[in-house]
Amino acid sequence: MKPEKLIVSGWGPYKSRMEIDFTVFDGRGLFLVTGATGAGKTTIFDAITYALYGNLSGQMREKSSVRSDFADADTPTFVELSMSHARKRYRIMRNPEYVRPRKRGKEGTLTREKENAVLYLPDGSVIEGVREVNAAICEILVLDYAQFKQITMIAQGEFARLLTAAPKDKMRIFRDIFGTGVYEQFTQRLRIKAGAFYDKVKEQRHKLEEDIRFLLAEALGERKEALSGLLELTEEKYWNYAAIAKELALIEQQAKGEKEVLQKKCDSLQLQNEELTGEAAAKHLENEQIDKLLQAEETLRQLAERKTEIEEKADRLKKARAAEALLPPRMNRQADEAALNACRGKEAALRAEREKLLVQREELLFYGRKKEELQQYLELCRQLAELKKKAAEEETEYKNACRKWEAAKAVFLEKEGAYEAKKEAYARADKAYRRAVVGIAARMLKAGEPCPVCGSPEHPHPAGIEPGLPSEEEYKKLKEELESAEQALRKEQQNAASLRALKEERERQLADGRNKTEELAEREEAAGVLLKGTAMEREFGGAMLLKQASYEEKAAYIRAGTERLAQTEGMLATGEGQLVQAIKDIRIGEQKAAQSRKALQEALFKEGFATEEECSAADLQKSEMAGLEAEIQAYAEKRSAADGLKEHLEKTVKSRNKHDLTALLGSLEECRGKLSLEQEKHRHAHFFLEEVKKTKAQYGEKMKKIEAAEEEYGYVKDLENLASGNNAKRLVFEQYVLAGYFEEILRAANLRFFKMTGGRYEMSRVEEAGDGRVKDSLEIQVMDYYTGKQRSVKTLSGGESFKASLSLALGMSDVIQAMNGGIRVDTLFIDEGFGALDAESLDQACEALTNLARRSRLTGIISHVPELRERIDSQIIVEKTNSGSSVKIHV
Repeated sequence: MKPEKLIVSGWGPYKSRMEIDFTVFDGRGLFLVTGATGAGKTTIFDAITYALYGNLSGQMREKSSVRSDFADADTPTFVELSMSHARKRYRIMRNPEYVRPRKRGKEGTLTREKENAVLYLPDGSVIEGVREVNAAICEILVLDYAQFKQITMIAQGEFARLLTAAPKDKMRIFRDIFGTGVYEQFTQRLRIKAGAFYDKVKEQRHKLEEDIRFLLAEALGERKEALSGLLELTEEKYWNYAAIAKELALIEQQAKGEKEVLQKKCDSLQLQNEELTGEAAAKHLENEQIDKLLQAEETLRQLAERKTEIEEKADRLKKARAAEALLPPRMNRQADEAALNACRGKEAALRAEREKLLVQREELLFYGRKKEELQQYLELCRQLAELKKKAAEEETEYKNACRKWEAAKAVFLEKEGAYEAKKEAYARADKAYRRAVVGIAARMLKAGEPCPVCGSPEHPHPAGIEPGLPSEEEYKKLKEELESAEQALRKEQQNAASLRALKEERERQLADGRNKTEELAEREEAAGVLLKGTAMEREFGGAMLLKQASYEEKAAYIRAGTERLAQTEGMLATGEGQLVQAIKDIRIGEQKAAQSRKALQEALFKEGFATEEECSAADLQKSEMAGLEAEIQAYAEKRSAADGLKEHLEKTVKSRNKHDLTALLGSLEECRGKLSLEQEKHRHAHFFLEEVKKTKAQYGEKMKKIEAAEEEYGYVKDLENLASGNNAKRLVFEQYVLAGYFEEILRAANLRFFKMTGGRYEMSRVEEAGDGRVKDSLEIQVMDYYTGKQRSVKTLSGGESFKASLSLALGMSDVIQAMNGGIRVDTLFIDEGFGALDAESLDQACEALTNLARRSRLTGIISHVPELRERIDSQIIVEKTNSGSSVKIHV
């Protein structure tokens, strides 16, 4: 990046627009920015840095405080930078957020300008926005803000501190510059991963030991002797896992032998138990057969006693089934007679309804005969209702007009009173003013001069000015108030007259409406005579209430009466047809009932019943019939089973004397007790053997996991030891990398430092202290070729320290460029630091910087040292005044 033109406005000490054309230094390379302290030299570099990245070059300055205190309210604060990079030209404009006085509006108020950035690209396109421009600049220059400061902006004070800084401070500085924190993070991750693998080993060991302890806890009470060897091995502080594996194999072999011995004892006792059980079962079976034979004989005796009862129940069940077979004809007879009775009831109901409708039609014929008279009556009622409604509205309008008239009259009287008061006040003021004019004129009279009114030169009794004379402004105000009151009075007078005319018109309309209503009411009353004594009059509660009813109520009642007449005549016609059909249905029902009674009588005779009542007496519920049938069936089955069992047992049982099983059962119980005891021992032995086998298998699996985990842990732990400094050189990974970078920087710095010091000094890294302990690898020492000895960099003089720090800064700039993909920085800015040099050292430093410029690099130096102004011809001179600074270029 090489700047071509810088424009700043309202920026720091520069109150207005200021331009610097850097192209005048092309071919010269080295230029000086000089001026008094505080004039604004560093501000130029701040502006370039801000234009590129939106940040300032120094650590003590903030971009929110860069607006010039000398700037006018209408002067904007911004930076514009034109630059070339990779043979392409770019232009950037930025303004910070700042507060300035408003150009318009109330004096003394402030407004806030928002931060913004605009980048003009070589192809003519534009990028706008702070974030967008920042990202684009980083991509174009392949440098972020921090890297640009480290490579392009060299602050000598910082590198002088770097010379003598503590190793830990150097490490922090270089870690930020070279980004070596990743190596420390790598070491930390190795340490964490090694710890995790070690925890995995411990976890597997813990699980293995838990299995052994569980085996001991579960079986130690009963197997103390068998587990004594294993118990001794686990009581040691560090377990011998191989010995434990052998002991588990031995315990498993012993458990197998014990289980086999117990199995043989169980088999022998099981055989004896089966023999005794078979003998006892055979004798017990013979005893049961004797009991069953005696029980079968007793059952047959009891069944013989119930034979008559069961025969009676069978006869009852037979009659119930016959009655059940007659149920359809019985139900048909009942249904036909019920249908006949229903037809007769329907005929009676239709006849009663017919009589009722005839009476109702007689009453409703009135609405048919008087239809036209009723319509005329209703029309009169409707017109009368409309007139009453209109009269009510007109009365409301009349009352509203009266209220408005009264209100307007009150306002008029109030305005009239105000007008009279204003009129009287104005009259008094006018009278006083007219008199005052005479008095004022009298004051102007002089003895011997003629009066302007009468012409007399003598003035024996001139008029005077009365007290309380109003001023001319008060007189005019009274006149204006009088005219305003007169206009208001005329307005209210016109309004009151209009409202009075409206009230009189509403009063006339109300009287006309009342006359029409009375006339129509007399006609309506005359027409309503036809309703006298009718059902309608009775329904409304008398002639008076009928007269008071509304038009809608009367119309609804008459309309309903007409509709009821039509409905009644229709219902009469329908009822006649239904009555004829009901008579036909009665005749058909009588025939069907006679036929069903005959069919029922024939069926009763066939089933052996004399009457229907006898058949009904034989009826049983389904559940009762099912109960009888089940009882009879159960009796038969029980009788058959008892006969068969008795016949079978009489052939099987040889004797009816039962066996005594007491001694035999005692022997069987004793055998079963011994068998149960041996089986329990065998079960414990089997469980113990399974637990030992399970523990042994798990032990082998976990030993494999432990070996695998220890192998993984060994690899990672070796790497962690190497990276964290547990190695032969006691050097951590990050320090090793930084030492390499640091040595590269020192080699690049010595190219200049050796020349600046006339070949006397050369810097190098301190590798070991006198006692052989490894240091932190970033200490600097110098080789003094005059004495042939190494000494600390802290022993250098002030001028020598500046040369060393300048060389270190330039060396670091070269290394950073090389380490960042060959970045080419065409501009270098150096801020102060030359004041401590003598004449010879100053020449050497200038020569070194001039050599940098000869390699097509533009190098700017900020300094107020007078000797530099004599040695460097190309200069940017910053002049400081009480009203701000200005810039002048000298080439």
